[in-house]
Amino acid sequence: MKLQGSVERNLLQARSLAKRIDLETLFTSSKLQTELRPQNIVRFIEKAQRATRSIVNMEKDMLDPFKQLEYDFNDRFYNTQIKYYIGLHYTNERRYEEAYLILSKVQSDIEETLEHARKNKLQGQKIKNDIQTLENDMIKNLSYLLVKCHAKVL
Repeated sequence: MKLQGSVERNLLQARSLAKRIDLETLFTSSKLQTELRPQNIVRFIEKAQRATRSIVNMEKDMLDPFKQLEYDFNDRFYNTQIKYYIGLHYTNERRYEEAYLILSKVQSDIEETLEHARKNKLQGQKIKNDIQTLENDMIKNLSYLLVKCHAKVL
């Protein structure tokens, strides 16, 4: 229960910070405020990922296959988010070529994560919320970020 609380708390912190990031600021002469820097969000997601892996390790002997698929989805989802925010970090640092390459990889990671959920028929409410985050927030923002980074490189 303690580890699950840690996962939820860290993800809540990450979402709270992420909502406050203005993507337009990444392409202006000013940088994001210190507390809104993407590396802070990455840190919270990594903590949640470590706690989730600890839960899996503790339950590995009695874990049913369906629950294992959900944990696999969560791991993919966290890795995709981490790469996304690393891409935002490079964009914030005006390193547009690196940001473009990372964000291009994020696009394929999102597709793979969504395919994993569909193929395994994952239906939990948390997974539905995560899928919605991927489809509605990240994909929409990713298109904008890729176009802007590509334009800055050119």
